[in-house]
Amino acid sequence: MAWVSVIGPLMEQVDYRLQEGAGCGIHRAGEHEHEGAHPEADGQIAYRLADERGLMWVGQGLRELGLASETSLAATQHDIARAIMSGLDPFTGEVLVPAKHVTDPRAKLPAAPLGEALESAAVERGTTVEQLLDERPAMAKRAARMARGIARQGEAHLMPIKDIEQLASAAGIDLAQLCSARSLAYARKWRDARVRIGNRGYDLTLDIVKSVSVLYGLADREFAAELEDVFAAAVTETVAAVETWAAYGQRGHQGDGQLAERADSTGLLGWVMWHRTARPVGSSAPDPHLHAHVTIANMVRGRDDRRWSAIAAGGRDIHRHAHAADALLKARIRRTLTQRYGIAWTRDPHTGAWEIAAIPEHVRSLFSKRDGQVKALLAKLGTSYSQASREARKVASAESRQSRPADQQEVDLRADWHRQCRAADVDAAALVHECRHGRAVLPERPSPQEIAAWIWRPDHGLTAHRKVVTRADCARCPTKPSPACSTWPRRWAASTGARSAPSPPAATSGS
Repeated sequence: MAWVSVIGPLMEQVDYRLQEGAGCGIHRAGEHEHEGAHPEADGQIAYRLADERGLMWVGQGLRELGLASETSLAATQHDIARAIMSGLDPFTGEVLVPAKHVTDPRAKLPAAPLGEALESAAVERGTTVEQLLDERPAMAKRAARMARGIARQGEAHLMPIKDIEQLASAAGIDLAQLCSARSLAYARKWRDARVRIGNRGYDLTLDIVKSVSVLYGLADREFAAELEDVFAAAVTETVAAVETWAAYGQRGHQGDGQLAERADSTGLLGWVMWHRTARPVGSSAPDPHLHAHVTIANMVRGRDDRRWSAIAAGGRDIHRHAHAADALLKARIRRTLTQRYGIAWTRDPHTGAWEIAAIPEHVRSLFSKRDGQVKALLAKLGTSYSQASREARKVASAESRQSRPADQQEVDLRADWHRQCRAADVDAAALVHECRHGRAVLPERPSPQEIAAWIWRPDHGLTAHRKVVTRADCARCPTKPSPACSTWPRRWAASTGARSAPSPPAATSGS
């Protein structure tokens, strides 16, 4: 399943995504030893999987800065990536998309004491707070905002020390009577400090079904490289589709009854971090798990007006199209593997995912230890994985995550995966051979009428239980009926400008 994570204002989140292999699996020794590197001496287990892919630039918007998509992001270019994620031109330092800054929280104090003092001062003078400040209209408005904030948040509502001082001065109130000398001194120390807020970008995580990862893990290096190339090509194509769906800015004011205008852009700017394994469980080696993290900068350049801006609507369409991206990625992989190797597919009765028919469920489970760990924790908490919400699954995943094991010897991952198969009486070589020399052929591509009939079918179609359907819903739906139907979502989005859904057939128009 694909999902989107927000990359917040802290640069550490960007640096984390510039570490190859960050967050998934463990340090793998032997990959860079030809460069003079040495295994870490902290006692951690060291896993080896040759020919790791490095970071790769992605997004057509990179051309605006003289960079090329689908090229290596070298270590010497990390500062370029950091500048892009900061809204800067990495070569001139020009601010392309200004960051939002607000008062440092350390320069704020509770507003409730001042609010009570203002009310008391107004009562003593037989007037209202608004009339008390009528000679200072700006202060009267600020006092009204403060009162609304206190009404919403109570004593938790904070105000910058500058505003508190100005309001107190305008009303003739001595702050020393309301706040301790220590708290006033501390807030005044940080009165001019500002902190960055907002999103630097987004992390679009794309993964594949377990059977493909298992095949990759058990294959010889040559076949594994071919499979990884298929995955990488599908990721690149998926990012290109996301660009057509979500890479746009806005011009004009949004809100107060006004709608901003959509401004199509020249494309996204970002990079891909490739991962091959899941997090390890206990003392076991990490399971094979091909997935990619696509880091997307929160900036695009208008195609027509050439202006830089943030991605529109807080990246809402990136979030909304995560499922469509997931569907396109997996369908493209299925289609390519069927065309190239004759691989056949079958639906998992539990997850509904299309899995390789030659990789049985018990083999997939053998290499799903992390998934099993999460399910076990959910069961312990009294709920099943299928019934748990996405948020509950994320919490269970975080809570069950284990620290890195220590005092272990170096392990060759592929050799270990084959050892696990032998221990489970699984003939790994036979499984790989059956997949690599399959006889399946692509089914006939469905017609537009068949696709529309599937989308709007009255029993389980998009409108079976709801009245509102989005473009993103339609884009991910057509991959469901056929294991190899992969090109329709992107072709439809391109042909319609990705703004409207195909019309339902007359027979189901009332559903």
